[in-house]
Formats: sequence, C-alpha cells, structure tokens
Amino acid sequence: MDLKNTKVHTAMPSRRHDTLRGAALFALLGPPIGLATLVIAVNAFGRGGGGGNLLEGLWLMLLISYIFGALPAAATGVLAGLLRRRYDRLEGAGMMALGGAGITAAILLLAATISWLIRGAPPVDDFRISELLSVVAAAAGIGAVSGAGCGLAFFNVRTPNEHA
Repeated sequence: MDLKNTKVHTAMPSRRHDTLRGAALFALLGPPIGLATLVIAVNAFGRGGGGGNLLEGLWLMLLISYIFGALPAAATGVLAGLLRRRYDRLEGAGMMALGGAGITAAILLLAATISWLIRGAPPVDDFRISELLSVVAAAAGIGAVSGAGCGLAFFNVRTPNEHA
C-alpha cells in the first residue's frame, strides 16, 4: 500500500472543506466587522454627521455591507482555507489581514476599471485619481481589519484529526 498516495487522497476533501468553511465564515462575519470598523473610524475622526443616533439605519448599513463586502470576504476566506494548515492563529490572522487588504483593493480597482471601460474613458484629472486611491486605501484598511478578525476566529478552530 502506497502511504504517500493515501495521504493525498484523504487530505484533498479536508482542504476542500476548509476552503468552503473559510468562505462561509468570512462571508458571514467579514461584512459586519468591516461595518463596525467603518463606524468606529468615522466617529473617531469626527465626520459622523449631525450627531444623530448611531443605530439609525443600522439594518440598511448592514445590508449594504453584505452587498459590497461579501465577495472580498468570501475570497479571503478561500485563501484562509488554503493556508489554514500552514499557519497558527496569530500568523494566520496576520496573513488574512494582508489578504483581506489586497483582495479588497484588487476587487475595487477591478470594479473601477470595468466602470471606466463601460463609460468610455477613465478620469484624467489628478483629483479624481487621488479620490479613487483614497477610497481604495480606506477599503483596503477595512478589508485588513475584517480579514484579521475573521482570521482570528478561523485559524483557532482545529478538526479532531489535527494535532493541537
């Protein structure tokens, strides 16, 4: 019996399970963590508006966070599933912070490029490009915090077959 082939065949379903579980966990937890990060940042920098109730419109903001955040979060979760057996909890959370920032920025830049192609031409003045880069940087920061938070939850879970 060839043990090398047996190990590969038993590891593949487990890795597939890790990627699916990672995508589901990150898609479920990532958008609310990103929304909380955004709310804290907006209030910390004093741009919270007229000082209204923080909970006004929370359900709508949560829905919007899932609309815009589920795809980058799920993609980061797939990455987490692929890397889960390679890193411990803190290393995994750090890697997911990097992955969340990179994937979020890449998806946002891809969406901007598609929008420019549909409209016909990209904005040429420096002000619009700097606005775009500011939004991408803010979104990448939110993706990093969200990825790290989900990574702390995901990389902490061990299956019964794994050594602790």
